Amino acid sequence: MRRPKDHRPAILNAAAQLFGQKRFHEVLMDDVADAAGVAKGSVYRFYRNKEELLLAVCLFSLDELARELEQVAARPENARVRLSRMVESAHRYFRQRSDFFEVMQREWGHACLDKMSPFTARRAKARGIYARVIRDGQTTGEFRGVDAETAAGILMGMNRAMLHSGDSRHKPEKTARLVLDVFLSGIAVPKGARS
Repeated sequence: MRRPKDHRPAILNAAAQLFGQKRFHEVLMDDVADAAGVAKGSVYRFYRNKEELLLAVCLFSLDELARELEQVAARPENARVRLSRMVESAHRYFRQRSDFFEVMQREWGHACLDKMSPFTARRAKARGIYARVIRDGQTTGEFRGVDAETAAGILMGMNRAMLHSGDSRHKPEKTARLVLDVFLSGIAVPKGARS
């Protein structure tokens, strides 16, 4: 007996593009099926409704980003370099998927309020990856001893703010350097350096 083809990746990619181009209520399951090149029944075989589909799109993308962050975090480089590359990866990931990022910002609270626990778990996983690198830097003396989980949450918030309101003309590397510089050094001029 032949197993049916798993159309989920095509459906999720098509849905991410459509949710990025239109408001949540404007996207029809028929549109998703057409864009994915599958029958409407195939979409409903995996996702009962649009809310479930949107949740799946968000979780799929966050899992993909977490895999990228894990790869960077595992490199044999010092913690500061890895942290910088992780911030760059996050900026590049969401810039290449700006439609999806807008969907998450615009629609998440409306469509998936009752589904926050899987989303929160994905954010916690990413925060844990950042925190692990921060702890590595504390062990080697690159970073001072602050709570690594809290620091990771602050860094992720800075990333999100720059993605949401940052200047998209700047390359991800430049934006990442600015975020990391402010995160690591702050904006205050050291007392001895003031004129």
